[in-house]
Amino acid sequence: MKFDGIKTDRTFIKQVEIDNDKVKVELLGILHSVDSMELDGVNETIKFRYIDTYNEIELEFKRSSNAIVKVLKVKNKIATIKIIIFAMQLRCIYEKLYIKLDERLLNKQLKENDFLITINAQNYIAVASGNNAKDTLFLYESQKIQNDINKLQRTIEKDIENKVELEQKIQDLEHQKQNIQVDEIAFTLLSDTKQLAIERLNMTDDRIIYKATKLMEKTQKEIAGLRLIRLKEPFEFKDGSVRASIKDALEDGDLVSTYLDIWDKYAIKEGDFLLKKARDIGEIEIKEADRFRLKVEIDLRGKMSENDFICIMENTPPYLENKEIDFKTYIQENITQEKLKGKNESNKIQTYKIERITSESIELEKQDNMNLEDLKGKKFSLSIFGDFVALKRKYKARQRMLEGKSANPILPMIFASEVSENLKQILNEQQKNTYPPLSDSVEQKIFKTKPTENQIEAIRMAINTKDIAIIQGPPGTGKTTILNAIIERLNELIDMDLNKRGSIFIGGFQHTAVENLIQRMNLNGIPTPKYGKKTNEIDSLENYDYIMEWSRKIANNIIVKEDSKSIKEFKELAANYCKRPNQSKQKEILQKIINTKELKLKECRDIARYLLDINNTNKIENDLSLIYAIRSNELSFQDDGIDRNYDLLESEFRELLTDKEKQILKNKFFCQDLIKLKNDLIRRFTPKPKFEKEKPNSEVLDLIEKVINVFNNLSIESRINVVLAEFKQKLQSNPFALKNMLKDYSIAFSATIGQSSGKEVLDAKGVQENNEQYSYDTVIIDEAAMVNPLDLFLVLVLAKHRIILVGDHRQLPHMFHEQVLKEMEDDTKEGDSIESELLKESMFGFLKVRAQELEKIDGVKRFITLNNQFRTHPLLGHLVSNIFYKEHNEGYESPRPESDFSHKLKDIEDIPAVWINLSKDMGIDSKNGTSRMRKCEIDMIESKLVEYMSSEAGSGLSYGIISFYRAQTDAIKDRIEKLKQNLNSITIKEALEKVKIGSVDQFQGNEFDIVFLSTVRSGNINNNLSPQKAFGFLAVPNRLCVAMSRQKKCLIAVGDMAYFKSNLAKQYVRGMYEFASLCETKGRVL
Repeated sequence: MKFDGIKTDRTFIKQVEIDNDKVKVELLGILHSVDSMELDGVNETIKFRYIDTYNEIELEFKRSSNAIVKVLKVKNKIATIKIIIFAMQLRCIYEKLYIKLDERLLNKQLKENDFLITINAQNYIAVASGNNAKDTLFLYESQKIQNDINKLQRTIEKDIENKVELEQKIQDLEHQKQNIQVDEIAFTLLSDTKQLAIERLNMTDDRIIYKATKLMEKTQKEIAGLRLIRLKEPFEFKDGSVRASIKDALEDGDLVSTYLDIWDKYAIKEGDFLLKKARDIGEIEIKEADRFRLKVEIDLRGKMSENDFICIMENTPPYLENKEIDFKTYIQENITQEKLKGKNESNKIQTYKIERITSESIELEKQDNMNLEDLKGKKFSLSIFGDFVALKRKYKARQRMLEGKSANPILPMIFASEVSENLKQILNEQQKNTYPPLSDSVEQKIFKTKPTENQIEAIRMAINTKDIAIIQGPPGTGKTTILNAIIERLNELIDMDLNKRGSIFIGGFQHTAVENLIQRMNLNGIPTPKYGKKTNEIDSLENYDYIMEWSRKIANNIIVKEDSKSIKEFKELAANYCKRPNQSKQKEILQKIINTKELKLKECRDIARYLLDINNTNKIENDLSLIYAIRSNELSFQDDGIDRNYDLLESEFRELLTDKEKQILKNKFFCQDLIKLKNDLIRRFTPKPKFEKEKPNSEVLDLIEKVINVFNNLSIESRINVVLAEFKQKLQSNPFALKNMLKDYSIAFSATIGQSSGKEVLDAKGVQENNEQYSYDTVIIDEAAMVNPLDLFLVLVLAKHRIILVGDHRQLPHMFHEQVLKEMEDDTKEGDSIESELLKESMFGFLKVRAQELEKIDGVKRFITLNNQFRTHPLLGHLVSNIFYKEHNEGYESPRPESDFSHKLKDIEDIPAVWINLSKDMGIDSKNGTSRMRKCEIDMIESKLVEYMSSEAGSGLSYGIISFYRAQTDAIKDRIEKLKQNLNSITIKEALEKVKIGSVDQFQGNEFDIVFLSTVRSGNINNNLSPQKAFGFLAVPNRLCVAMSRQKKCLIAVGDMAYFKSNLAKQYVRGMYEFASLCETKGRVL
């Protein structure tokens, strides 16, 4: 700090006589008395030149005996000095002074020297009183709020539509202004231009700890009550951020998380299991190799399996070379080498997928230009590369939190086993968000009917949280609708003046969940891009259907005059002809000029006719946008798929299509053949490049120049129409370029959790894989209870402001490696089952409990259960709620009337609960490997399915078939495939294409009008059997909950009813028991 930066109401400039002629200008010193001062460590005797000056200074100086001086001028032993007298006596601090800075102030890059004054080799600071600082701070905060009010008032004048909402915000700010609370301030530290408000924290280890709370401009010219303090040694700014304190706590072991520690142990165990599997196989020598087959000397069946990968490397992998190294050591060494070399060794690895294994060879999945003949004599091993990369990403994410580097620094505190006092203080001190839950525009856009109070509360909670928000959505409660509303509101709250590209991450466990969510979203008028693809999926047009749908709608709204289209098309043809001239293009350009109606082109049309007469031929090049417009997923097909097919049938392509292709396009239902046809037509009709060298016709070039000159001199309106025409054509014909463009403007990015750190996402964010600085403002995860906690951690550490988890821990749980879990249980001390129980607890469930604990601390709501289901008939809704949710205080209502779920299927009209009873006398279930199946149930489901689909009442309904056993679902699929081949009715065949058949795991998030539930288990039941032996997967409440909540109109159980009416069933599979009872009382038994 400079001397002249100190401004007080007791500053004087006086002349004194001095004895020392070596006193220099600019020297600083201390005034010891009215007769002496110390300059640069040397005492100087002084004498004020005038008696009244002497008396004035003596009077002021006696009040505090604390003053500093600066020499302004020296001449003939007369010195002009500036004297600053402080209000109070000089105070000395002999302990080291530390001042903590939070994140905001750390970003200001404050320097200690800016606040220090050095006089006579001593360090001083100038401070103002705490009361003075409080007044300044109050005015500062008041003015800041007033500026926000003024800004909103100006906005109202331009945004009349949102006037009510903006006026409410102004009222909230006025209330906030009237209730400004200013913390107690110890003092204000001054620099030349700034003042730093300081509050005292505590004293530890003989150190005085202070905390800086606010940096303000030094607006007052003179500060009354200014004090000077001498320091034994310079003070020091310390990192007082939450991140720093958490990092210290982590290093000291104060933030232990039993839950995460056990998952760390699981991850290492999983890695060890991976290494053991690779080591058991070892390196296998290739005896012979042809294009796709490797011959070996040992039988690898039982050691390797189809879908495994092998790797061929120049050097033996480290984990095979050193078989003593454990996974934790190996991954740490790998990360260290990665940092040193700057890249992974993975680029040296050749990997191939196994398609088939015989006793003496392995056959690999065929790849383009694949030839393995040169591999004879080399060695291969089991590839662990994909699994290792996934585990390494999880390990890095966990380390990021353990090192205090998570985007939200309090994340380790949230996961700690005990809520720390530090966290309680942080939560109570931080300012609460008070954003309104809905705007009129979002409500109108997202909700078909007025949202319930419960839905509004869920949105309010999610957008206002500063850490976590947990939304439990039981079956059919509209989780997707709520998520869309939350994302739309967050988009509205984002400051559009900043670069917020990809500030929201939307993730899910499965591709379908992510796709279903983003296909309903439209942020700022553009669709949300999804990154990553399914295994072995090519980057085909099906992945771009939702983008094509968006671009089609915009293109349809762009009205382009016909002459503008002609201008655009002509310029494209002309440019193409100049680059690659040929006769066909020349004829097309001439015909285009002749067809143009522009009056100013009459002379050009005459020349074109003359040139065309010389070589009179015409060929119209095919318009591929009609083919791109074919809908290749069921959702978009339902919108306008039939119209798009007929557009193609009525075009010039009609004569080029086969009868079979025409028949596919005439179908009124979506089928897989349509996808194949679309790709076939694109490949067939995409023009093949021609490389013949041909010179352009000079007369044609002259004519093109004349036409373009005419076009360029048209009106501004005409030129605008040309630009619009060009934009419309690009919207309609290039989805690949559109997706690349969208990522530059999209507020939200989406991907599955497993691909959230993949190359595509990182490229879109503009960061390298090892960059630990990138983050998202908000991370939103759908079906969060299904995500393995280690996978979930990949994105949780990236959330800077809020984590929003949506899911239901009463439905399907996360997956884990059964063998790894068994080994961990074997390692656990007898009687201690804590580890296995914690591993089975989802992170969603863990954070639900923690959210409720945090609410008790600061009063901020972080957990809510959606309490109205809209999917299924009220009778079934109440059943599922009572069985699976009510005992946990998570029950929900079914407000829609029964009439909404009416159906007229024969013999079960308007009945929502049906049991087709196939007693044990009709055949019991049989084992098929480790699974089970029952033929009579398959026969019955086939019969009823055809009966319902063939009827007028059932032809327009959707159907799903669920079983708990893989063997049963496979057998049903085979039966349906044979049925499709033998049926004559095209309508029934097409309807069967849409029937979903699968296990419970494949049905979460799906819904159908009618659901068949094949129970499989039958026969005599022994009350001494264990639940697992008697009921298998049916004894798992989460799976049963999903199985019983997929239907909208009717759930039809097919199986041995007596088996599920037993006392054992009542005890262990209550859901099935109660459903059977419901069928007897209010449903129907067939």
